[in-house]
Amino acid sequence: MIPPEPVRRPRIARSLRRGRWRRMLYNGLAMRRLLTAFLVTGACCLGCSCAGNPGRPDGGETEGDADADADADADDVDVEDADPDAADDADPDDAGPDDADPDERVDAEPDSDGDGDGDVTAPTNVPIIFVHGNAGSLSDWSDTIRWLVEDDERWDGFEEAGIASYQTWVPGSIPESRWLFNFSYYNLLPSDARGAYTAGPGRIGSNDEYACVEHGAPGYLPATDGAYYDESITHEYGRELAAFVAAVVAVTGSDQVDLVGHSMGGLVIRSAIQFGGALGRARRVLLVAVPSYGIDIVDFGFLDPTKPRWMIDGEFAELDATASWWEWGFRVCGGADDEVAWPTGLNTTDDEAAALTTYFTMSGTADLAVGFDTADYEHAEWHVVVPGVDHSGMLDAPETRRVVRDTLGRR
Repeated sequence: MIPPEPVRRPRIARSLRRGRWRRMLYNGLAMRRLLTAFLVTGACCLGCSCAGNPGRPDGGETEGDADADADADADDVDVEDADPDAADDADPDDAGPDDADPDERVDAEPDSDGDGDGDVTAPTNVPIIFVHGNAGSLSDWSDTIRWLVEDDERWDGFEEAGIASYQTWVPGSIPESRWLFNFSYYNLLPSDARGAYTAGPGRIGSNDEYACVEHGAPGYLPATDGAYYDESITHEYGRELAAFVAAVVAVTGSDQVDLVGHSMGGLVIRSAIQFGGALGRARRVLLVAVPSYGIDIVDFGFLDPTKPRWMIDGEFAELDATASWWEWGFRVCGGADDEVAWPTGLNTTDDEAAALTTYFTMSGTADLAVGFDTADYEHAEWHVVVPGVDHSGMLDAPETRRVVRDTLGRR
């Protein structure tokens, strides 16, 4: 349920609440965040004023000054204060396994001007990749992307892609003003219709080839019934997205990208980072109405006649918060033999990703599918609650658009 009063929890309090204090204590990056927040707070107190709060996505006022600006847009939402730049200095060279090598796709020298002369200039922005959710398509994010093109002078266009339409991209062929990328893991081509699923039966993914070797290796989160989990599946969305991230890095010359995912799309992003090979390449991630802790009612997905059977057996099993309906779950490699739900396993293996990527979260008060509790990812720097907006409405909500514009894509 949504807290009846605005809640702003410091990061250490959130970790204590979820029993992760030991990880926070020994995580140097987390300690640096706390030290930075302490020094900034101290400086503000000594100076008796602050020029704004960089931890809020709107750069707005602190809690003590909120009453002075009752008409501000930020008063309609609940934001947990933190510094979105705190984890952006993580060195991508320290990243884990990279299964999607951009050099396999393009060999030409970067041309960041987009004029074909091979001239390289330092980019001022970061590419943004948009990822839809369950049974979604490129149209899910298209209105918000077009709004960004119209509203923000940084952009004058965008690119769309399926899993088989970007392999011929040449470095420098996409100018910085078009660094908005809309990606579908369901279809081969961006022109393929919603529900065509031309990429074949798939799943979010983490169990490929039953391997259980090391963090980031295929199968780091294997299913207890791997044969059933693998039945009819031809590809994993997390790995498809990681390969697309590698291609965007290669074609733009940017060392990292920002990503925004709606609903299951946020879990696809996290799978791409933790299991697919995108670790170290994701700078910032905005999770919009994403069930980071699973969905209880997903058990009833089998009643939906519009969903193909492979989707129910794959995606729905991964979305299930309890692994109750399928009578099998997942195990974490190197951990206990206890059976866990897929979201639980994902959250048990996320420390390295959380150290290299800055996460933000959003949810709507009218969302009956993904409420505050499951959307409130523990590693997020802040959580924005949007009043009166349901699950699909979060895609085009003015607050979502503003947060994307103000939080992502800026160096």
